[in-house]
Amino acid sequence: MTPFSALPPVRVALFTAADLHDAVVALLQRSPAVLTQQVTTLAAAQALTPADADVLVVGCSVDLIADFITILRLSPDQVAVPVLVIYAEGHRGRLVAACQAGIRGHMLLHEGHDYLALALQGVRHGALVVSPQLWRHFSTQHLDCSIDLTERDRQLLTLVAAGETNHDIAAALHCSVRGVEERLSGLYQRCGVTNRAELAAWWAQRMIDFPPD
Repeated sequence: MTPFSALPPVRVALFTAADLHDAVVALLQRSPAVLTQQVTTLAAAQALTPADADVLVVGCSVDLIADFITILRLSPDQVAVPVLVIYAEGHRGRLVAACQAGIRGHMLLHEGHDYLALALQGVRHGALVVSPQLWRHFSTQHLDCSIDLTERDRQLLTLVAAGETNHDIAAALHCSVRGVEERLSGLYQRCGVTNRAELAAWWAQRMIDFPPD
């Protein structure tokens, strides 16, 4: 029995790359999820409604750019069901782009069914979910720039690039809104930008220019 076995079941629709299908289905079968349907086209995924599923789970082979372009077309203004992306591996630039598109859930395939159970609940209720290993993926990769960024700086920058408000960032990082404002002010000066949009663009560009090894 897992720590999340008492969580209520989440109705899931599945839209995944063919090479990840079996692995994602196996993961769902070990979590408190009910697979209501599987869709095979972008149009079918965009046609889903809350009556069909609570969450749309998408399996992404990040090496295939076509898969990722499809994911960017699953933003909240194009599909009525919240989306959780399960990545075969991490890629900073593409993850930030997905966050900027409004996609709320992000985890790695190997993080397992226990974390999937928690992620499904968070995404179902509208939370931004970035799994611990993806956070670590951001914080431990070297960025080729002269600015020394702490792990907390990088987490904050990722949330800014995802369009989160200061209040939501404070909740995600377990700090005060005032603390977020002060750290952002310092980052503006250190990164040579004058506003939030420029800071988000600065961070997103560096994650695209310097992807992980």
